[in-house]
Amino acid sequence: MEKVAKRLGVYSKLEKVGLESPNDVLMKTVGDLQRILNTGEAEILELFQAAAAEVYPWRERRELVVLSTANTNNSHITETITTGDQVIDRILGSGLPLGSVTEVVGESSSGKTQLCLQLCLSAQKPDASIHGASVYLHSEGHFPAVRLSQIAQAYGQQYNLNPDIMKRSIHTMHLPDRETQYRVLSYQLPVLLSRHKNIKLVVIDSISAPYRGDNSSGGERFERMNEICEVGSRLKRIAHEYKIAVVVINQVSDTFVAATNHNNNNNNSNNSNSSSSNANSNDPHEELLALWMDFKLEGFKRSPINMFWPSLTKKPVLGKSWATSVTTRIRLARSIMTDIAPTRRALFVEFSPLASRSGCEIVIDDGGVRSRLS
Repeated sequence: MEKVAKRLGVYSKLEKVGLESPNDVLMKTVGDLQRILNTGEAEILELFQAAAAEVYPWRERRELVVLSTANTNNSHITETITTGDQVIDRILGSGLPLGSVTEVVGESSSGKTQLCLQLCLSAQKPDASIHGASVYLHSEGHFPAVRLSQIAQAYGQQYNLNPDIMKRSIHTMHLPDRETQYRVLSYQLPVLLSRHKNIKLVVIDSISAPYRGDNSSGGERFERMNEICEVGSRLKRIAHEYKIAVVVINQVSDTFVAATNHNNNNNNSNNSNSSSSNANSNDPHEELLALWMDFKLEGFKRSPINMFWPSLTKKPVLGKSWATSVTTRIRLARSIMTDIAPTRRALFVEFSPLASRSGCEIVIDDGGVRSRLS
């Protein structure tokens, strides 16, 4: 981080305000550092990446996860919460890590809420190395109690647990607006976690809902960005301080790409060049899809990425500033919904310090979300 800070010309400023360690830098929001260092967002994000690489060296962490399969008693292994599915846990690098923020993104009907309800139940499995109660903060209408009961019933039968006791171990709160969300995350949630030491998981469904339809511009937009960064910073501190897993659902929006327009009105001498250019040009959507071609989808010799491309080319809302708060991003994708073919779904690890970019096809049934390979 020191080398990056010196190259950006902000090292002396960091020393002056006492931000000398990577941890100190990561605890600040993008807006805070922009004001302190008087520099642009791109430079701050580069500084964040350098600081994160020092604090959380993913290559070493990944090696530790691999070693854990041979030695489960290794005390250096990051503690994780199970998803309730062995294949999904393995793809995630043993589960959801404590002490960090995991983001679940995807379009509607991809299974985001279903997965998070399942996490609240799988976190209570007594045979798991880490287990306990959970908190579910919801802003998308009513809490999905009926679906929770359905999954809890299946879990109760499978693991010989009382579904009613499992449901009572999930603390729920409604976040109808930005003000309530900020108040809960700043005051009520820390108090709840202090009083209930057995809580191991906090879910927010969804982090972006209070900002939906916000068309602010200029100074108001900058204020909104700072607020989002502050929320992310608070969630990181909460995850680290209370040694819990924080899981947030985020929505996606369409990615608008400008199609390349070729001028067909050139004189005849340029026609051959124009044709050659058209033949070699790439479809903008194909370029977006190419970003996912390195993924390995388990269970397939040839990855069926094209099946999920409408989902994969959508971008998470809240922007890059928010993304700096996220340690792991899980992408849930689905095929186009039609009347002539069943909808297929997949889970992808978009980025993580514990896992490679891979995924698996998933199915959703009465018992929740599971890998098709399970």
